[in-house]
Amino acid sequence: KMELQDVSSEPLKADEIRIQTIYSGISRGTEMTVYRGTSPLFNKLYDSDIKLFLKSDLASFTYPLEFGYENIGRIVEAGPEVSGYAVGDIVFSPMQHTEYLNLSTTESSVFFGDLVPILKMPRQIKPEFSSCVLSSQLRAGGPQNLRSPGGIRIKLISLQRGPRTSSVGSFQNPLPERRCLKHYQPFIGGVL
Repeated sequence: KMELQDVSSEPLKADEIRIQTIYSGISRGTEMTVYRGTSPLFNKLYDSDIKLFLKSDLASFTYPLEFGYENIGRIVEAGPEVSGYAVGDIVFSPMQHTEYLNLSTTESSVFFGDLVPILKMPRQIKPEFSSCVLSSQLRAGGPQNLRSPGGIRIKLISLQRGPRTSSVGSFQNPLPERRCLKHYQPFIGGVL
């Protein structure tokens, strides 16, 4: 179930900026499974020690959820103690789907929009990427067979930069950013 809610904006604190959303990205993985109700986070509990979903009466997620973590917007207001950001700047933030949001510039990661805004979105997958790297014990430059979806796979291929890096995917025509990776070898079935 999805619903829109009217929520009044909180007053800005001295170190905060108010961002009006331009783009809000929806991930094809986590968020779409949540939207469809197929995410294991609704009927299982994730055990971070063993990195598995376990059967449980407790769920990792329960409704209602304020979801989202890919927000690009324009700063429309800044608190008196804000430095380094100005009204009119386009920024990326790992925040929820909303028309306006307040964000601390001293406690949060805010990125300047020095690229075309929509190209900034993949930066948010850094926590997911870090989790993949740490969990898989990847070694930079070593042989790997990457089965990770989308942007995470691109970042892993970038990290590897090795001649023995292959990628299993379902795309026939790689996007330009995928084509530019020097050692990218798409594997679409058969033998590599």
